[in-house]
Amino acid sequence: MTRLDTDVGRRVTTAGVSLVVISGTVSVMGMGVLAAGCADPASVTPATSDVLLSRQLPSGYALQLDRANRDRADFAVQDDNGDLIVETGPAGILYRPDDADHVIAASEASRYRVRGRFTELGAPMGHREGFGVFVGGQQLGAHEGQRYIYFMVRGDGRYLVKQRDGDATSELSQGWQESDAVRVPTSEGGEVTNELAIEVDGGELHLLCNGETVADVTVDEMDTRGVVGLRVNHNLHVRIGDFGLDREW
Repeated sequence: MTRLDTDVGRRVTTAGVSLVVISGTVSVMGMGVLAAGCADPASVTPATSDVLLSRQLPSGYALQLDRANRDRADFAVQDDNGDLIVETGPAGILYRPDDADHVIAASEASRYRVRGRFTELGAPMGHREGFGVFVGGQQLGAHEGQRYIYFMVRGDGRYLVKQRDGDATSELSQGWQESDAVRVPTSEGGEVTNELAIEVDGGELHLLCNGETVADVTVDEMDTRGVVGLRVNHNLHVRIGDFGLDREW
């Protein structure tokens, strides 16, 4: 397990080595409360210039690509008996903006869990593109204002925790970290399944892979409010099942 604190000057322990964070590059960006008069995250209407219309996706879902100039047709999503089959060129996020079961309101207690089961299909050995879940989605309809924290794994047995703030990102896990909890393909073109979860308790995030805690991260509690969802990076073919938000577990 890795213990990570995001404040400058706080101590970080990883792989048994203690370090003191002296750079703001691992700080959670944009800490603080929502400005007065800002819309509740659940009420933000996606801008169709940045977000694929839900009618082109499984019912209730919206898609936002990392880059607005990429072709949304290259991020294919299909419903297969409740699972999502995702095949990507560009990287992006999937979420359900109008589903109260996938949104933590600004006034709601920040204690919940978001989870998903990810099976990489036709997985190349050591493929270095990740997939996972995110929390705290705010202003997702616009690239300039979007915010969320995400947890991903990839086919070489590593995980990553990051926060996006507009077009900028900050690493909360000090880059991609190796973990025995992350399952990897055993043969070229095979399948491998990883079950991921973020457990949120106020400003404490517990990142789990296949039931094992791989990292704990401390963030501002307000950054855990908003939409939860899925993230899939470049050139991946993934089946996603058991995606959901648990307020009690």
